[in-house]
Amino acid sequence: MPPAAREVLDVYAGTLIDAGPVGSGAALKIAINVMTYAQFAAAAASHDMVASTGGEPAALLEAWRFMGQLGALTEQYCALLEIPDEHIRGELRTMLETQASIATKDLSLALELGRTRPGAAGLVEAVQAAMPAVYNVHEASEEPE
Repeated sequence: MPPAAREVLDVYAGTLIDAGPVGSGAALKIAINVMTYAQFAAAAASHDMVASTGGEPAALLEAWRFMGQLGALTEQYCALLEIPDEHIRGELRTMLETQASIATKDLSLALELGRTRPGAAGLVEAVQAAMPAVYNVHEASEEPE
């Protein structure tokens, strides 16, 4: 990268990562999205598991923090898990439906990028299918049994 370009980018970016040749940056962004949505899906499933047994979901977050596994973005997402179903309506529901739609689109792009590791596509497909439930905008008939 020319030094002048680097100077300009350094002004606007907190971190500049060289992802490789042209196109690699887009692939990196999609890969980061896969990791993020997988974490959100795991957080939702884990939260529901703890809550369904009468446990305290806040203890789950505390344990994740202690283990170093809870990132800031996933922690922000976890706040959505505490919103009662009856409050998911109107503009909030529209916003969550939009987020679920964006996630589904991003995960479709990930599947298009390639299926290089056996089983990886299945994981991405499972995370993609979970997005309406992850964002709590699934219909009652869509709930897993």
